[in-house]
Amino acid sequence: MNLPMNLIQALSRGLLRLVFRVQLRGWEHLQANGRPTLIVANHVSFLDGALLWAFLPGRVRFAISTLHARTWWIKPIVRLTGLFPLDQLNPMALKGFIEQLKAGATMGIFPEGRITRTGGLMKIYQGPATAADHADADILPIHIEGAQFHPSSRLGARVRGRLWPRITLTAGVRRKLDIPDGLSTRDRRRVAAEALGEILIESAAVARHTPKTLPEALLEACRLHGSKQPILEDMERTPWSYRRLLIKAHGIGELIARQHQVGENIGLMLPNSSGSVAVLLGMMLHGRVPAMVNFTAGAGNIKQAMRTAGVSTIYTSKRFIEQGGFEALAAALREDLNLRYLEDFKSQVTPQLKLTALWRGWRRNLPVRRQPDDPAVILFTSGSEGLPKGVVLSHTNLLANCTQITAR
Repeated sequence: MNLPMNLIQALSRGLLRLVFRVQLRGWEHLQANGRPTLIVANHVSFLDGALLWAFLPGRVRFAISTLHARTWWIKPIVRLTGLFPLDQLNPMALKGFIEQLKAGATMGIFPEGRITRTGGLMKIYQGPATAADHADADILPIHIEGAQFHPSSRLGARVRGRLWPRITLTAGVRRKLDIPDGLSTRDRRRVAAEALGEILIESAAVARHTPKTLPEALLEACRLHGSKQPILEDMERTPWSYRRLLIKAHGIGELIARQHQVGENIGLMLPNSSGSVAVLLGMMLHGRVPAMVNFTAGAGNIKQAMRTAGVSTIYTSKRFIEQGGFEALAAALREDLNLRYLEDFKSQVTPQLKLTALWRGWRRNLPVRRQPDDPAVILFTSGSEGLPKGVVLSHTNLLANCTQITAR
């Protein structure tokens, strides 16, 4: 007995929700408006097609590679679900796809044409963009997040795989391809593909950007990738894992926090090293705001920058001062600022502090909770064109940049 298609979809939705805890965001954008619509999505695993078929409302014909459509076990699925076999590399094969769009059908496609092997977007083929352009169709982007951790992805050891990852489907706003007039056919196809790629990048950035602080984002990454995952290495070539970084950050952060109030701006003059990252993160974990000191700016500019930021204390390292030959700079800064050396904290490292840091690092706790729009760090201009200017960046500012990078 053939079950009605809507019943099969409903059963599929229920099963996928149960197994993968699927969340839908922006689904209000999927309401039909009577225009030809091309749904485009990133491609991260073999689950993607099933997810979109089960959760997209109405009748959506999704394109499938002709190579896969010929596979014996996929053939009945193609007939059952109405998938549209398509060779994106063959311009003539697009004609039927375009005709469906022009007729008002809602069509779907993965513009990359294959599952990502990097976690980001792969090359965007010109075919889907050309089809949308010829049919004057709306583009409706959907971002799939979480399925890349499933064994059916192609990321392998790049991610910590899990059998039942939490999956989120985020629908973006409808839009048209922004293509200038007067282009040759070849250039128009190229520009259309670039415009489609930008839509997918923006969709990924919007979907991944949720309000959180930098420490919260780090803890979330630790949960996703595992606390033993190496993430940090400096010139000493000693890899640090999430767990090691968090334990050291909690330890030094607790010692610094005892000397300062929550939200206080504190100077930090250290080299690029794993230890410096631990100090920076330790301050953030305890709600203090690091002001990054540019030690090449000179004593006068540094003092002015610290006055601008309301900083009275700078933390640095004796080893850094000695190896860098910054004794004169340190002496000049002591005239107006409280210069403290991290090595002086060694006498305060007690067994109780070590246990507290180990516990917090293992439990992934936040000793102080801050808001995403609170200041996270203060940076300064070089002062080469006048007095140095301070730039206060919130956690939201920093993570927005991270999201834009990972979306590409």
